[in-house]
Amino acid sequence: MSFAIYLLVLAFTYLRPVEAFAPELEIYKTTLWLSIVSLLASLAALAFNAAPSQFMGQQNQAKKHTVFLVSLFCMAIFFSLATKGLVGDALNALLLFSPSAVIFLLTVINVNTMSRLKMSCFTIAICTVLLAVASIASFHTGFMREQLIIAQINESSEADDSPVQMSEIPSQDTSGRVLWRVRSFGFLNDPNDFGQAMVMALPFLFGGYVAKKRLRNLLLVGIPAAILLYTIYLTHSRGAILGIAALFFFIIKQRFGTARTMLMVGILIALSTALSGLAGGREFSSDDDSASDRIDAWGEGIAMFRMYPIFGVGFRNFIDYNFITAHNSWVLCFSELGLLGYFFWVGILVIAFASLNHALARAPRGSEQTKWAALIRASLLGFLTCAFFLSRTYIPNLFLLLGLCVCAAQCINIELSRTDSQPPRETRWLKRSAMISISSIVGIYIIVRLHNAGLV
Repeated sequence: MSFAIYLLVLAFTYLRPVEAFAPELEIYKTTLWLSIVSLLASLAALAFNAAPSQFMGQQNQAKKHTVFLVSLFCMAIFFSLATKGLVGDALNALLLFSPSAVIFLLTVINVNTMSRLKMSCFTIAICTVLLAVASIASFHTGFMREQLIIAQINESSEADDSPVQMSEIPSQDTSGRVLWRVRSFGFLNDPNDFGQAMVMALPFLFGGYVAKKRLRNLLLVGIPAAILLYTIYLTHSRGAILGIAALFFFIIKQRFGTARTMLMVGILIALSTALSGLAGGREFSSDDDSASDRIDAWGEGIAMFRMYPIFGVGFRNFIDYNFITAHNSWVLCFSELGLLGYFFWVGILVIAFASLNHALARAPRGSEQTKWAALIRASLLGFLTCAFFLSRTYIPNLFLLLGLCVCAAQCINIELSRTDSQPPRETRWLKRSAMISISSIVGIYIIVRLHNAGLV
């Protein structure tokens, strides 16, 4: 029962079917209440089905550590504002972050078998494909254009003083002066967010692939994947294109090895001019005004970190110090939450990735467990590639994906009866998190300095 409600929360969170037609129904309150019901049902199932011992077992140290770190991350969000005397704003910040924390907690409680893991991933994939179909329909028919399409003046178009005529049907606009970018509802109402969500969902589709079942694979994998790829193109999101490139890199690396993969990547870099077309003329170079402004924003984030190194400038306060957001999830985190919150956030990423790698290394080659662990890991890598160029530190689908990572590791250990296998030691993830936290800040600082010197 609790898992069925959990799937309903997932579907409702993604689709938000009422919001597009009746925003006055306060869809966010509905989602919150549905999440509370799901959480209560999940805790009841945990209490009455002897699940606590399973949840807190030795093989689930990664799950316990991530739950603990998410709790500490919530505290870091609170103290980032409370230490500045803004206790009311700090409480409101916890409320704003609560959907991400709740979806993470619901995931780690409910997804405890391989079948549940698959159903969760397929639910995400199906919902994302449905949203993509709606956006494609809007682009080609004008249906709900105001809600699902953003019109931007094309940066690559030649200067023209004549008024821009907005076409009712975006696909019929051949002027080249307007860049039509598709988006979706709710927390996916930005084209970059929508593109990132599709990069995350794309690997899950391939979980339905079955060898020698061509028609089935075409209908359940090929066509939905083509829909997502086409919609990613319509978002004209540079971050999403890089996320697809990351997925491609890690998928072919498994088949061809590092050396051959690097050669293929070199060829793709040589053909990178094609990427400008995919991005609708939006350049990837740091000389582009938009990209330059983003690196400048990273520099402002470094300056904020220097001013408030422990607790940061405060949750969602970056734009109070700069005219645009950080456009980098790492920069946004250490500038707003300081070193304390940044360490907890990086620690969640490290444990999720390390526990998944640990389980993947012990699963038999070619097994169902290996396939799903590899797909979820590819999803996380693609998502984080996009996140390096987007301010997506706190969004629900990141914490949903992190929850799926630690659940996948648990499910693999249980399915393979490897209760004697030890997850990564606590001291190891502590050291890795500290090293990555420091090295990433230093790395971003170097990029900013090189940019300011005109070298990148």
